[in-house]
Formats: sequence, structure tokens, C-alpha cells
Amino acid sequence: MSGSLLNESQRRGLTVALRALERDVAEVERLVLHPPRLALRRHAADLTDEEVRAILDLAGRLRTEIAALAAQFELEPEVVSTRRTIAGRFSLEWSALEGTRPDKLRRYGRVDPALEAALGPGLDRPISLTREVFALAERPAPTAGPPIPGAPPRTGSAPPPPVPGGGPG
Repeated sequence: MSGSLLNESQRRGLTVALRALERDVAEVERLVLHPPRLALRRHAADLTDEEVRAILDLAGRLRTEIAALAAQFELEPEVVSTRRTIAGRFSLEWSALEGTRPDKLRRYGRVDPALEAALGPGLDRPISLTREVFALAERPAPTAGPPIPGAPPRTGSAPPPPVPGGGPG
């Protein structure tokens, strides 16, 4: 093992770079294998089958190299709480949606008086659903329980408890 060859700052720099690469490799694999079907963003299927196979092969080789370097330099994996990731993202989305209410859109110019009736109810539904996702993710993590069918395995480490009164208000 070559872990002792790195000082803490070097170890942190190498770890951050490899984690970012690993995350991007996973994202590229997801995009080429299962491009998302979204209403407001389209992913063009602009890769040939040959290019997809080549990218997936390279992604696999990158994963192998990342794992080898992580083992060689004794780099610790980051444990990411799914619960906290969801809560953080949906807190931001909730706040962004609240900022698009008709009265808030004045910052971009004059608001048509009919906009409240046209946009308000349609916006209330995604805001409510976003708040529900946020609230579910803000619940304290269970300490144990049966696995959920089809869900990825749990890591066994619970995230820190939520901050009282946290979240957008």
C-alpha cells in the first residue's frame, strides 16, 4: 500500500478528484443507458451504438482504475445519506418554486393581473408535492428495519439528526 506516501492535503485532493470522476462516470453511464424523459429538458440520442459501447467500456475501465487507486492509497469512501441528499435538493427546489409565485415574479417586470388565477393553482400542486418529499426526507432515519424490495442495500450508517426548525420557511 502507498497510503503513507501522501500527506493529508494530498490525500484529500486525490480523493476529491477521484470521487468527482467516479460520480461523473456513473452519470455518463446513466445517461447513455437510461436517458431521463423530462418535460423541460430533452437528451438527444446523438451517440451511435458503437459510441455507446465504447463509452461504457471506457467507463468500466475508469471504475477499475479508480478502485485500484483507492485501494493503493487507502482512500476512504464518502458515505452519502440518501435522506439528506433528497432533503437538501428538495429544500432548494421548494424555495425556487416559491420564488416563481406570481407576486414574486414582479422582480422580472409587470405581472399580468390574470396570472395569479392562471399560474397559482398549477404551481400550488408541485410546491405541495415538493414539500411532501422534503418532509419525508427530513424524518429521522430509522435505525433498522426490513429491506425494501427493489431498493439498494442500506449502508448501515445513519445520518446525523435533522436540525430543529430547518428547511425553507
